[in-house]
Amino acid sequence: MNTKLIGVIVAVIIVISVLVFLFMPRSNTPSSTSPISSSSFTVTPITSTATTSTTAKNQYPLTMKIVKAIDEEAAAENNNLTNATIIVLCLNVTYEGNSLLQLPENYFYLYTTKGVYQWQQLMGYWIYYKVGNNYIPYITQKGSRVEAICFLIPKTAVPEYLIYNYSGIYFNLTIPPYTSYESIVRYANVSTTDPNVTVSLTFPYINEIGINGQSFTLSIPLQNMNQNTTVIVDNVSVYPIVFKYNVSKGLIIKPSETAYLNITVFYPDESYYGNITIVIDVTNYS
Repeated sequence: MNTKLIGVIVAVIIVISVLVFLFMPRSNTPSSTSPISSSSFTVTPITSTATTSTTAKNQYPLTMKIVKAIDEEAAAENNNLTNATIIVLCLNVTYEGNSLLQLPENYFYLYTTKGVYQWQQLMGYWIYYKVGNNYIPYITQKGSRVEAICFLIPKTAVPEYLIYNYSGIYFNLTIPPYTSYESIVRYANVSTTDPNVTVSLTFPYINEIGINGQSFTLSIPLQNMNQNTTVIVDNVSVYPIVFKYNVSKGLIIKPSETAYLNITVFYPDESYYGNITIVIDVTNYS
C-alpha cells in the first residue's frame, strides 16, 4: 500500500480518536465556570486503588516531573473550606510517542500524613489561573508541556508523594517543598496620623490575588484639609508585617490640595488571606 495513503489513514484514525475522547461523558468536571458550593468537595481521605509498589513500571515513552508545589490555603479560606488547604502541583509532562495517549486526571492520588486524596476539579473555580495550564487528559504528539493539578487536603496534612496509575502508565513522584504561595488581599484599610489629611479611597475593597514574588500597586489619594499648612509624608507602614513594600517618602501636599501616594506591595512567602492595614505618617512641612 502507498506510504502516503497509510499516513493519511493513520492521521484520520488519530483525529477520530481525539474527537471521541473529547466528546465522551466526563465525570467530576463541573459545567459552570462560576464559583460553586464548597459542599461539593470533600477532604475525607479515600482508600486508594493506586499501587505504591516499587516494582510497577511505566510502559510508555512518557515522563512526569513535579516542577513546583504551590500552597493555595488562601483559596480554600476564600471559599469557606474549613480546616482545609489546596495544593497545586505543576507537572512537566514529556511524551516521545507517536499515537494518542490518554491520561485521565482522576487517577492521580496524593499521599499525605493524613491519608490519601484523589485529584479534584478546582482549577476553573478558585485557583489563581497563572500558576499553570489546566490539566489536559490526553497527548496527541511528541513534546513537553507544563500543567497543573489540584488536591484539597486538611491543613495539618503534609504532602509526601504523588501516584499516577492508569492502564500501564505508572509514576511515583516525591512532593518537593512549597516554593510558591498564593495570597488574597480583600480590603486595604488606610489611615493617616493627621486628622486634617484624609484618605479619599473610594473603594477599599481591592481583592488582589497573586503569588509570592509578584506585587500590586495602590495609588492612594491624600487630601490636605488644612487651609494654611503644607504637609509631608514622613513614613508609611503596612501590616501585617509579612508584607514587604516600596513607597516614595517625602510626598508634599499643599493646603487644600490632593496628592497621590503610590505604594507597591509584594505578596509574602506564605499563603495569606485577609486585609492589609496601611498607616501614613504625616507632619507639617516647613
